[in-house]
Amino acid sequence: MNTPLWLRRFFLAAGIYNILLGGGMLFSPQIFLNLLSHSIDEHTFIFQLLGGVVALFGAGYVIASSNPYKHWPLVLLGLLSKLLVPLVFLFDKVSLIEFSNAGYIMIFDDIIWIIPFLISLYETYRLATLNEEWTLQADEEVLENMYTQTGESIAVLSFRSPVLLVFLRHAGCPFCRETLSIIKESKQRIEQRGTRIVLVSMNEPKAIDALLESNNLKDIDYVKDTDSMWYKLFGLQKGSLNQIAGISLWWKFFSAVVLKRHGIGWTEGDAFQLPGAFLVHKGRIIKQHISNNAADHPDFTGLSRA
Repeated sequence: MNTPLWLRRFFLAAGIYNILLGGGMLFSPQIFLNLLSHSIDEHTFIFQLLGGVVALFGAGYVIASSNPYKHWPLVLLGLLSKLLVPLVFLFDKVSLIEFSNAGYIMIFDDIIWIIPFLISLYETYRLATLNEEWTLQADEEVLENMYTQTGESIAVLSFRSPVLLVFLRHAGCPFCRETLSIIKESKQRIEQRGTRIVLVSMNEPKAIDALLESNNLKDIDYVKDTDSMWYKLFGLQKGSLNQIAGISLWWKFFSAVVLKRHGIGWTEGDAFQLPGAFLVHKGRIIKQHISNNAADHPDFTGLSRA
């Protein structure tokens, strides 16, 4: 899901503004308290705490500016905070009678920001719903718009030879590394059947390249999907806590991290996204494996047989 440039810039501006405002409230509270005609000694500590919260929200907006649709929980929290202040003001009988400096500050700090927050959340919902509808459509239309890092579409590649499309966990997950290790062992047998392996990853190219190099798989093509759009279009779901870190997975986790020495890294991508694998031939999905937990993977050699 590509976010409009204006929306990313808006959240960056909102972040910078809130960080500066919060910093001012934290380190120079007397200026703001004088504007609000409040006693400095009585309210300074509370006001400084509020400034720290405002600055933290600003940091959240800066993070959200990289992709507001992906970071919708931060946007939702921001919207709720922007709505809370006017509501408190509305039910304050004193403020209704005497529209003081606090009212003007509230307009600039809260009300004027609300509409872009609403637009961002609406677009997030609309695109998520649209993606669910796309999942039900024909395979070929999706495959034609799915490109590897070399610029070739999966549909075109599938007419040359069957394509084993493997959707990975995030790069820091030991089960992702275990999957790559299995693919490394199976690669020769799969390719001898004339099937081409293509990976799909939520990570940036630098992280993907590092993973492939560490597993001697640099010659394998991949599709970058930092928004998890292709995962969703192929029907791969977000896992529950039990599917990601349930008791039944603890031994497998220990085995992957310690016994098989795959280790564990930072969460780079959606930690709840489940993996899967599909065999694509002549523009159609002819086989699939939808993983039911983070450690679940198919027999890649068997799945690669067209």
